[in-house]
Amino acid sequence: MLGGVGPVSDAYIMQRAFQNLKKQSVDMDHMVVNVFSCPPPRTANEIIKYGSKYIKNLRRFAERKHSQHAIASNTAHVNFDRIKLLGIRPLKHIVHMIAENIRQDRAKGILILGTTQAHRHILYPRLLKGKKLKAYSLPMDDQIKIQDIIDKTKMLSGDIEKDHLIGLIKNAMNRLAMKEKKPSHILLGCTELPQALGTSGIEQIKRELGVTVIDTELEIANQLSKMLRKTLVN
Repeated sequence: MLGGVGPVSDAYIMQRAFQNLKKQSVDMDHMVVNVFSCPPPRTANEIIKYGSKYIKNLRRFAERKHSQHAIASNTAHVNFDRIKLLGIRPLKHIVHMIAENIRQDRAKGILILGTTQAHRHILYPRLLKGKKLKAYSLPMDDQIKIQDIIDKTKMLSGDIEKDHLIGLIKNAMNRLAMKEKKPSHILLGCTELPQALGTSGIEQIKRELGVTVIDTELEIANQLSKMLRKTLVN
């Protein structure tokens, strides 16, 4: 599993995937799962200083010749093709799977929340458009605030970020409702956002806004458990 975008999120995804397998009575005694939990360089300065070391470590991870690979991050799928070129194969495009699940759920508009990098690369809107679904993104001033919440959540800042995030979501939904474009779904397109909200925050949004909330951290865990089960059975 390629993680490292948020160590707490990596741990949660693994825990949830194992819980899913346990519920299915899957024998995990001889299962081996390796996690590459190393944050990728993001800024130009970080790429110059740490980029070559990161690529070297990623290639070393690829040399283990795993039977399956998954990316435990939404945003990292921006570099999906580049990661494959480094020898990380076979590699599942989990973000594509999440988008397909949204299509099957017959969503009537999706508000996308995620990192600024994913926002700039139109990660989810592009995939959802291909499935004939309408996606709504935040204006850049709100996007900067979302990124700040994500960054602070990585530092375990607590309920302060939950309150900020709920406020931003409500404001965004109200603006869309005024334009008669109220989404039926809200996509938490960064695994730190479910961490920021917690179960109580997610339930509050569902209850007060009358929407379906897509927790991509949970979705990634579910896809990972399916991959592990298939590997074990085969």
